[in-house]
Amino acid sequence: MASTSSYTEITEEFLVCRVCFGDFKQPKILPCLHTFCQPCLERLLATEPVGKLSCPTCRQDVPLPKNGGQGLKSNFLVKKQLEAPMKAAEIDLASAKSCIQVTDHMSEHGRSPTGVISVAGELTGHLEQVTSGNITENTVDSKDKRDPSERRAQKDMSKLVVGINQLRMPTTSSPEGKGTQTRPAVAIGDCFATLKHIKTVRKYGTGDGEFEFPTSVAVTTEGDIVVADRSNKRLQFFGKDGTFKRKLYLSFLPIGLAVLPSGELLVTGDGHRIHVLDKQGRESRVIHVTGAAVKGRATEGICVDGRERIIVNIGYQVFVLSSNGDIVLTFGDKGQGHQQLSTYLRVTVNNSNQIVVSDSGNENMKIFDPTGHHVLTFGSRGSGPGQLDSPNCVITDIQDNIIVANSNNHRISLFSRDGTFIRHVLTR
Repeated sequence: MASTSSYTEITEEFLVCRVCFGDFKQPKILPCLHTFCQPCLERLLATEPVGKLSCPTCRQDVPLPKNGGQGLKSNFLVKKQLEAPMKAAEIDLASAKSCIQVTDHMSEHGRSPTGVISVAGELTGHLEQVTSGNITENTVDSKDKRDPSERRAQKDMSKLVVGINQLRMPTTSSPEGKGTQTRPAVAIGDCFATLKHIKTVRKYGTGDGEFEFPTSVAVTTEGDIVVADRSNKRLQFFGKDGTFKRKLYLSFLPIGLAVLPSGELLVTGDGHRIHVLDKQGRESRVIHVTGAAVKGRATEGICVDGRERIIVNIGYQVFVLSSNGDIVLTFGDKGQGHQQLSTYLRVTVNNSNQIVVSDSGNENMKIFDPTGHHVLTFGSRGSGPGQLDSPNCVITDIQDNIIVANSNNHRISLFSRDGTFIRHVLTR
């Protein structure tokens, strides 16, 4: 029998709609095996072109029946689980396909998870048959009136959950008396559903690992985390686990950070200049950005796109530079229109080299194509879901989801690549 904490984990991870974050209402399973509430899908459909829908989790296009969301297949297992008391096997089957990740070193701790992964693979194939309706059952208990696909799927899920619980359980003390070891967890579900807090590096001050107004963060080609510790006029370098490694003092107050494929570190904040540092932290060159309309503002937000172009803003203008610092194009006027921006910006790019601008002054987000033409504006001022209050630093993930520091709302907000609000990743 699952413990109370296991029950809570399973409920929160697998029996909650990833759009509204409430219990499933009329759960509908998509061909990609992700499950959502029918009302949530219908709300998404209202914002899409007629007859089109993409999965909110994996972004796969979904062919729609003539009667829209209502005609999608119901997830009968989720529906049954929500109606019955929670047991060890009661878990959202549709989430099993999306992501099963086991850390490479797990096998070092005995009781290899290979069997669990094998069952998960069998379950995935079985679910695909269920959704397509191509399944038969050779052995049927005459007393069991359930659908054959339901019987087998629940049996397979029971084995999967047992395996997961074993992997999460601590092992007994080793014969050498080295104490108790805790097994890494098997992560199931979309990547954001499995985010785990590792370490908080937070203390006000001037010592190592202490900050006074940190303004930006970047990851080097070696995997170190770099923080712009603005008021201390320095950069601090940390390992992946948050352990302090070194610091580098500057002659100016740093604002933004980005890394070139060569490993060189770009630092903004010194007038209309970008300082370029080599891997050892030595200044290799300085890029001078010319033609800025706002004279009293420094270079601020900065990023590097897939073409190795440097994108940086000074006030309401966004400059696109070649890797050697030559200006390729400039866009942005002061105002609130589609092609207009405020003077408080941060920038990032996605896999299509579109430029995503966090516009704090206008309380919204804007997306521009690689040539600087407006594509999309989303977000509005407020504290509700999808609303912004002084949006600041922004990044994109591997699926082009947009993650923004929603400063005055004290949270990190996650949007899809088309600006649809997904959820808050972190809150105060």
